[in-house]
Amino acid sequence: MFVVVLGAIGFASIVVVFHYPGLQLPDSKQFQLFQTSHPFEQYDIVYRGKFLFERFGKDIGTGSRMPLRWVWGVKAIDNGNHMDPTSKGYLVFDEKFTVSKQNSQLWLAGFCARIKAQPFFQQTLGPLLPNCFIESFKMYMSRRCVDHIDKINRSPCCESSKFPYKKEIFEFCIIKAIESLYQTSRQVFMPGVAGPKFLRSATPPTVAAMVVEFESVVPYSMSYTAMNDFYVQVETWTQQELKNAPPEMQGGWFLSDLQFYDLQKTLASGTVMALGLSASLGFIVLIPATLSLVVSICALAAMIFSATVTIAILVLNGWKLNILESVAISTSAGLAVDFSLHYALSYTNANGVKSARVKYALSASAGPTAAAALTTGFAGIFLLRSNLLPYSQIGSFLALIMVVSWTYATFFLCSLLQLFGCSSLKESLHEERKSVSRVSSVCSGVPNLESHELEHLADSNRTNVTHSHSPSNVSATTVILHDDYENSLNKVLKPSVTNKIVSEND
Repeated sequence: MFVVVLGAIGFASIVVVFHYPGLQLPDSKQFQLFQTSHPFEQYDIVYRGKFLFERFGKDIGTGSRMPLRWVWGVKAIDNGNHMDPTSKGYLVFDEKFTVSKQNSQLWLAGFCARIKAQPFFQQTLGPLLPNCFIESFKMYMSRRCVDHIDKINRSPCCESSKFPYKKEIFEFCIIKAIESLYQTSRQVFMPGVAGPKFLRSATPPTVAAMVVEFESVVPYSMSYTAMNDFYVQVETWTQQELKNAPPEMQGGWFLSDLQFYDLQKTLASGTVMALGLSASLGFIVLIPATLSLVVSICALAAMIFSATVTIAILVLNGWKLNILESVAISTSAGLAVDFSLHYALSYTNANGVKSARVKYALSASAGPTAAAALTTGFAGIFLLRSNLLPYSQIGSFLALIMVVSWTYATFFLCSLLQLFGCSSLKESLHEERKSVSRVSSVCSGVPNLESHELEHLADSNRTNVTHSHSPSNVSATTVILHDDYENSLNKVLKPSVTNKIVSEND
């Protein structure tokens, strides 16, 4: 009965965790630190949108917009050391990239124009000098060639050159244009990441990379759903545009402030992987500990069901997969294996038929595992009343994993061992000793020998005496107690002494 009921619950929990509703990512716009009933969280959840200054985005944390950045000339390769937070790696340049060709100039100008027609583009008042530099470069190249006041001849970087510009003219004039741009007043132009990027080691400088940047209508949010919709929309449009780009411009890629979104996305895939890895490591520990494949598989099933049932209850309770939740889920398999390992070891150490081995495992491990579950579970229960959401979640997780893992280890695992376990072929030393007769006689023929051999058995406090005195020369070994041995010895010695005295008198 336990196998059927708990097994059905276990399979249902697998559906809940991995299919529907599954591990859900946070959809709140703010990172929640307190319980939902706390006034701070009530303001973020209920009242924030009712204030005019909040809706207009005067709060810097919620009013910032997601930037739209497209990068060319540098490949999207992360070659830094992931184990060293200070390691930033090195740039890998796209050798095919060049913006100086006429086809590239035409496509880039059209790309910037099509961006402004998209629903995610934020209309901005004022000049956007570096955002799409090809537009400001065209304005720079539309100047008169001769300045009669300053008596300056700007050729070929003037209206005499027509867009798209020749490669030689573009490479020469883009340096002049950026130099002039950086001499602009800061009230009009503030240097940033957008614009062409020149290779420092080249002489004369050449455009090695390029960044096009605009602002989107999407505000920054910690909601995974909102950020995922934004990223998918812009990325899909970008890939469609790059398909029609010239070969030297097809290596571009989209970028925005998606660090937290990337973390959430990694948690979604990495948590399931970590759960599977924990279960695999638990199975690796079970194999050498139990030295039985059947027992290890049964313990692994109990461990997996313990973890999935715990996670399923948390998911149905409204847990969202954030940083703390992912850590708890990753450790659930490790916490669930302890009780199953205790029962498995007790079962393998027992002898006899499988029913007797299961009874021994229950009698030996039920008490200690229950005590361990109670102590850890009560530690979690004491944290449930905390106002801090992480503490409360840790408490509920500890209490739940202890109850579920102990239940599955005690009832589900032991029932599986009762059904699929095997009897032990080992015989105990106690049974071997019982098979030896305590009063048996072993006869052996020793010709022409009359002797008394006494041997003391230290382990059983008994004495073996070999007495051969019969005419048929047959000796017998009899196990007697010490008192009987002394009486028999006196009887044997008295005739010998009497015969000796008689012989002396003679």
